Amino acid sequence: MKLYLPVLFAAATMLFGCSPMESEDEKRLAENDKLIQSYITANSLSPTKQPNGLYYQQKNSIPGNRKPELGDQIALNLVIRNLSGTIINDYYQVTPFKLVYHPGGTSFTALLEGAQYLREGESILLLAPYFMAYGSGDLKDSTGRLLLPGYSPVRVDMTLAKVRNEEEQIKQYLVDNRLTPTDSTTDGLRYIRTKAGTGAAITNGKYVKLKYTGRLITGGKFDESTDGSYSLTMGVANVISGFSKGLLMMKEGEKATIIFPSALGYGTQGYPNPNGNGYYIMPYSPLVFDIEVVSVN
Repeated sequence: MKLYLPVLFAAATMLFGCSPMESEDEKRLAENDKLIQSYITANSLSPTKQPNGLYYQQKNSIPGNRKPELGDQIALNLVIRNLSGTIINDYYQVTPFKLVYHPGGTSFTALLEGAQYLREGESILLLAPYFMAYGSGDLKDSTGRLLLPGYSPVRVDMTLAKVRNEEEQIKQYLVDNRLTPTDSTTDGLRYIRTKAGTGAAITNGKYVKLKYTGRLITGGKFDESTDGSYSLTMGVANVISGFSKGLLMMKEGEKATIIFPSALGYGTQGYPNPNGNGYYIMPYSPLVFDIEVVSVN
C-alpha cells in the first residue's frame, strides 16, 4: 500500500543545478547556446550566463521580501515562449504554477534555478537550454499538434508570486475548505471530525477496518480504499505516523479528515515513483486523508 514507509533515497548533492549529458547532447547544447546568443543580440538583452547554460536577467528588486527556503511551496506567474515569440505555456496571475522548492520539484529545472534568485514579487527573464526546459522530445498538445520541437531552448518570464511553508499551506487549506479542527497536536496534525463514532475506540493492538482517500494538500488524489476492505493492526502496521496518530483519535463508525505536515508523512525524502521517474509524492508534501472507521476489534 502507498501508506507504507518508502525506501529512503540519497539526497541530491546539488540544490538546483544540473549538467548536460555528453556527446550528442553537448552538440545540441552548443547549438542551443548559439540560438540564445543570437536572441540576446536581436533583443538587446544583457543577461548573466550560468556554467550550465542558463541565462538570467532580473527585472526588479524588492529588498527585504521573503526568499524561498528548501521545502517551501512556491507559486510562479510565468509565460513560456519559444525563441520566435510563440507562447507555449501561460501561468499568469489567475492560475499560478505551484511547485515544491526542491531539486526534484519539476523536470523543468530552469524554474527552480530561476526562483533561487528571487524574493516575493520579483521577476526574472530566463533563457533556458532544452535540458532545463522541455527536453529532447517533441512537445505536443492534446490533439497531437506540435507546440515545440525537441531540443529547443525557450524564454521564460517569471514572477515569484508567493512563498508558503508547510504550516502556512495547511492553514490556508483549512480556510479555503472552511474546515475547523476538532483537535490538533503539537507536531502539526489537524483532526476534523465529520461524523461522531459510537463504537470502540482505536488503541494499539486493535484490528481496524477502514475506508480512506489520501490527497495532496494541492488537491491531487494519490491513494484510496473505499470498499471497507483495508485493514491494519494498530501499533504493528508500518504506516506513516500522521495516519496512525489520526486513527488513534477515532472510534468505530467515526468519519474524519486529518491533515498533517510532511514530517508525519513522507518527510524530506518523499515517495519516489516506482518506475524511477521523479516522485509519486514530493518531498515536503503535507497530506490530507478522509477516513471512515468501519470496524474495531
